[in-house]
Amino acid sequence: MRRATAAAALALLAVLAVACGSRGSEDSVESLLTPPQERRPAAAFAVARLDGKGTVALADFRGRPVLVNFWASWCPPCRRETAALVAFSRAHPGIAVLGVAVNDEPADARAFARRHRIPYAVGSDPDGKLVDLYGLPGLPATFVIDAEGRLAARPWYGPIGTEDLEAFAAALSRPSGSRRTAAFPHRGQAETSAASAASAVRSPISR
Repeated sequence: MRRATAAAALALLAVLAVACGSRGSEDSVESLLTPPQERRPAAAFAVARLDGKGTVALADFRGRPVLVNFWASWCPPCRRETAALVAFSRAHPGIAVLGVAVNDEPADARAFARRHRIPYAVGSDPDGKLVDLYGLPGLPATFVIDAEGRLAARPWYGPIGTEDLEAFAAALSRPSGSRRTAAFPHRGQAETSAASAASAVRSPISR
């Protein structure tokens, strides 16, 4: 009942969500980055591993940057971004990638992971418990977390591609406190543009 109620509420977002699209140029990686002194801790969580081998927790990756990617096998934009995430995880062993299948049947998510040969850890959140914890408005969504467990950028909503993944990797490799001074628009402006662009690229969280 609780899951059905949550799914029904989330379905209201469907009128604002379109499965296909691309982000606007105003939502570049640079515009989403958060200066080190302003970063806050990412919400801790632990979920069952999709492969059935115990649990996977965000804390497991402390000491190295991690990209947390929320997805579902039934989400078309999620399918489009998977190849880029797989290639990125293989090219950047120093940056962890953690996938979390949200509101997805574990069997379907496992089949998806096998089909796309996902090499990184994948957790399963079939009841969507992390939706509220991370404020997910739709799928896919990617959160960039630094080696200290802090949110290094505002969320990336919609499918993420190779170019933007590489830009995040470059940002994470910069010395602490280093940033490009002209890259950050006014916070309110960035959040408004990100929200409007996100509504054009994400799938609703419930089927």
